[in-house]
Amino acid sequence: MRGEKAMNFIFTIFAVIGLIFTIFGIILGLVLREVLFMLPYTLVGLIFFSIGMIALVRMGRQKKERERLYREGYAVTLPVLRTGIDTTLSVNGENPFQLTCEDRDPTDNTVRRYTSQKLWFDPFLLMAELGINELNVYIDRNDPEKYVVDVRQLIEENEKRSH
Repeated sequence: MRGEKAMNFIFTIFAVIGLIFTIFGIILGLVLREVLFMLPYTLVGLIFFSIGMIALVRMGRQKKERERLYREGYAVTLPVLRTGIDTTLSVNGENPFQLTCEDRDPTDNTVRRYTSQKLWFDPFLLMAELGINELNVYIDRNDPEKYVVDVRQLIEENEKRSH
């Protein structure tokens, strides 16, 4: 959870800095009665605030969607195909890990891959120690493209060991 908390912190800082710049720009414009002084601060502030808030809202929605799928989705136990590093994201020089499970649809013989949320620890050794080689995947009953790979046990165990 270190990475997730770091991302929350970073985006909160973005939003706060953006709000400060926006307020400063507005006050500067009102005091000096000059739009030219107000505009750069306000625009930069709004950009920072928007980036921070959009990211925080998106992260919150993803968390709610995961919780909904745990409650309402149907569970399928699948083998873990691989553990990989997501190089598209880096926080403090660290990249998150993701687990991939695979299933074959018996009706049309197509392969479906399910990727877990980003994990900010290496789950490989932890899974070996706990004897985990399969995970539950909770799939939306109405839209099979919406799913969540259940990595809660790994996250909880990693947090216990980190403290």
